[in-house]
Amino acid sequence: DAGQHARGNIFATGRHPHPSALLRSDDGIDWEWLGDALTPGKPGSWDCNVARASAWIESEGRQWLFYDGRTGRGDIYEDQAGLAVSEDGRQWRKITVDAPALSGAGQTSCYRYQSLVRARGDLWAYYETSRRDGSHELRGIRLIGRGQD
Repeated sequence: DAGQHARGNIFATGRHPHPSALLRSDDGIDWEWLGDALTPGKPGSWDCNVARASAWIESEGRQWLFYDGRTGRGDIYEDQAGLAVSEDGRQWRKITVDAPALSGAGQTSCYRYQSLVRARGDLWAYYETSRRDGSHELRGIRLIGRGQD
């Protein structure tokens, strides 16, 4: 229906699932499709519409992936963060099947677009979250640090 596509963005309709694909390239120009790495959850789950990869980190021989998830029912633009783990970077297992790993404290619980950055021995997380008034803001927090200058 025309109303669903008024913004020209099919992903804002809640009707099209968003998986995260895995591709490989040796030169950054030509890419090989390896398939879906992470797919939306089962119908009715907290991430049944979206499973969009947002932040990856390797720790203790495993790979960890934070992903943005949502139902697609009244929560467009209000994603929350899930967590998946992999031994090889190709086969991913969701840790957060029943509920998100991270949610915002604001009006809509939005917590999305997380990025993880290592700098000077510290691990920082940058993310978008909702505020009490419903607007969104970007935040950063030091998660792990050795305090090197």
